[in-house]
Amino acid sequence: MPTIAVLALMTVTPAMAQTCPVPAGWDKPAKHLAARVPDMKFALATGTTTQIELRAASDVKFAVAEREPKPRTSAGLAALDVPKAGKLDVILSNATFVNLVRDGAMLKSTGHNDLKSCTGFRKSVSFDVTPGRYIVQLNNAPERTVKMATVLN
Repeated sequence: MPTIAVLALMTVTPAMAQTCPVPAGWDKPAKHLAARVPDMKFALATGTTTQIELRAASDVKFAVAEREPKPRTSAGLAALDVPKAGKLDVILSNATFVNLVRDGAMLKSTGHNDLKSCTGFRKSVSFDVTPGRYIVQLNNAPERTVKMATVLN
């Protein structure tokens, strides 16, 4: 009987363990200065990791009105070109609030994952996307920089 209990425990344990993401370039991200305004010529690509230097939240003009920035937080914008339809996961290193905007409208997120138990990660937010350019709005960042990976499935 003890063997059955051990086998049952072995079957349950892996399912309970959280799978931590392994986004491309997380160890050596490209560096990027966040934009202050939504008009951007340069865009990030999906499938990459970028360390984004943010700005004082009061200096950023969001494409779509966001929640009011908390005092002493950072914010910024980045354009993102999405090549195909799918589920886009935006993975962040800290508790920065993230939204995607397209054609003047904010997309509703389709999922959130708490990644606090994964070293170097804080959360992942998912969005259903179609091909085109999006604006990534980063707000209420607790730090002056945030590492952000975008994974398109």
